[in-house]
Amino acid sequence: EYIERRYNKGCRTLLVCLSLVLYIFTKISATLFAGQVVLATTSHLNPWASAALMIVGTAAYTTLGGLSAVVYTEAMQTVVLLVGGGILAAVGFNAVGGVEGLRGRLDDSFFHLFRPVTDEDFPWTGFVFGYYCMSLWYWGCDQAIVQRALAARDIRHGRAGAVITSLLKALPVFLMVFPGMIARVLMEDAGVIDREDPTDDPAVYDRAYPWLILRLMPEHTHGLLLAAILSSLMSSLASVFNSSATLFTMDIYRAWRPASTERHLVWVGRVCVVVVAALSLAWLPVIPLFGANLFLYIQTPPAFLAPSIFALFVWGMASTRPTGRGGYAALLYGTVLGLS
Repeated sequence: EYIERRYNKGCRTLLVCLSLVLYIFTKISATLFAGQVVLATTSHLNPWASAALMIVGTAAYTTLGGLSAVVYTEAMQTVVLLVGGGILAAVGFNAVGGVEGLRGRLDDSFFHLFRPVTDEDFPWTGFVFGYYCMSLWYWGCDQAIVQRALAARDIRHGRAGAVITSLLKALPVFLMVFPGMIARVLMEDAGVIDREDPTDDPAVYDRAYPWLILRLMPEHTHGLLLAAILSSLMSSLASVFNSSATLFTMDIYRAWRPASTERHLVWVGRVCVVVVAALSLAWLPVIPLFGANLFLYIQTPPAFLAPSIFALFVWGMASTRPTGRGGYAALLYGTVLGLS
């Protein structure tokens, strides 16, 4: 709605289409793929069966309960994720001798964010000049995040939620990054990775976290920790399902059929969730063909599209005379240049 008011309807429609493409081919597909990896590593469940279970379970409470069900479920899942992830991180640090033990086993480059400009995946130039665009786009322009702030009781609650989120955002370093480094050390000790010639097989890195659970934790705690991972994945799925339904129903379908009743729009939103889930499921076999680990796969497409979207919002706020034609051209050509 903001983009349409500042520019024109064409900009709004194009932005919705780009958002849906990102949701289907990155967020939903990657989340389902991660669920497949977790369940295949821990329970040897058929990959398609595991993806179907995640879709059915998440879509059920998303379509029936809407954003309210998503928010309450995510709040409970956050507690499970923090407790389970904290336990695994503590046990992992103990297994490698703490931070000093970790530093003694890994190359010094593992502890630096700023890599050489020649680094294939994380050059410092991309981190400094590009990543802020992706972060501000995600936290300030993406429908899945913005709708949570807009759903707050009032401005004060919305601001408080943003502050709490920023504090929680500091925890992945300890709950995800360090456990990944610990897994690298323990995988070398177990012979999964050759210490002299580390493998570049993405599948090894993708299954590091569930492998760490099975390796370090007592058997009776596996359920809690796997529930923490699956809760996180289902939380991501639920938010994107809800956002996809909202975008398509309110920005595309209602514009096409403005006389639609509220009940009819709810039904259309549920159908949209089913279609988006089916398209994402069909894309799953393609993900391994990219030859990158899951983290890089998730980050790459937004890096192509986020700068032009972010620029559109910034110019809309900074300029007193934004033009619809200029905004549409910037978004369209920026997307084409990013993909090329």
